[in-house]
Amino acid sequence: MVGNGWGFRLRMEPLVDLEVKCGYLDRMMGARSKRLILYGNPASQPSKAVYWACLSKGLPFTLHADLAELRGPELPKLNPKRQIPVLIDGEFVLYEMPAMLLYLADKYGWADLCPTDPETRARINQYLHFHHSTTRLATFKLMAPHVTIAFGGPGTDGLDIILRESIRTTMDGPDPLGEGRKTLELVAGLIEKGYFSNGSTYVCGTDGPSIADLACYEELAQLTWANLFEFSAYPKITRWLEAMRAVPAHDAVHHYNVVLGDIRSEPNTMARFTTAIEEGLEALDAHDEVVLVRV
Repeated sequence: MVGNGWGFRLRMEPLVDLEVKCGYLDRMMGARSKRLILYGNPASQPSKAVYWACLSKGLPFTLHADLAELRGPELPKLNPKRQIPVLIDGEFVLYEMPAMLLYLADKYGWADLCPTDPETRARINQYLHFHHSTTRLATFKLMAPHVTIAFGGPGTDGLDIILRESIRTTMDGPDPLGEGRKTLELVAGLIEKGYFSNGSTYVCGTDGPSIADLACYEELAQLTWANLFEFSAYPKITRWLEAMRAVPAHDAVHHYNVVLGDIRSEPNTMARFTTAIEEGLEALDAHDEVVLVRV
């Protein structure tokens, strides 16, 4: 999910904790370096892909995650689409999750997450294009109606108009769950057949997880916690989902999903949604690399 104008206040980060963490991060990054800033939230799958990459590599960052702030006047200045995630690195501002992952991998030399040989890099880019045009749209169609029911539907701002209309069309149909699953079956089949080459456990045939895996996992794995889709008919994806749980910081990054839980058997509510976000942020805040900013 993305920032959607769901404004409410969350627990304030004590000033002393921020001072202690900022001191830690200054030592990690160097006194003259500016910390990476991310605008994102545990309810946003693209946000999680970016800060999972950072946490898995031990890269310190400041996270602006309060939904009250994300619906405020600052975000449209950073991203005209009013969507998260947004990355700020000094004077440089970047949005769109695949571009952010590629930028971080190149800047910090994360050759394990994004190998530099042309064929592997091309394969990763191929998946990331497929991801935005296919995987994310399919999972959004299945997941979003069950999440946004907590606040009366997708609203009118903060969402791409295509995604917004997709949610409305699905919610207005006679069988939202069945329609969403039908689309996801098609996409899961394409991933199962078109990726995991040469017997690799990972999406783009790499020896270990790549940025393509981080992006893909955020979309597919959420459906298992939410009890909306079962991947047992896709053995390569099933094996991969299990392997991805070993990536550093997995549990903290996905604590929101665990707390939100099954939203098929028990429909989502605003109280449940806000609790999941709050506990998800607390799990992130436990990492020394993260300075969490709340308004």
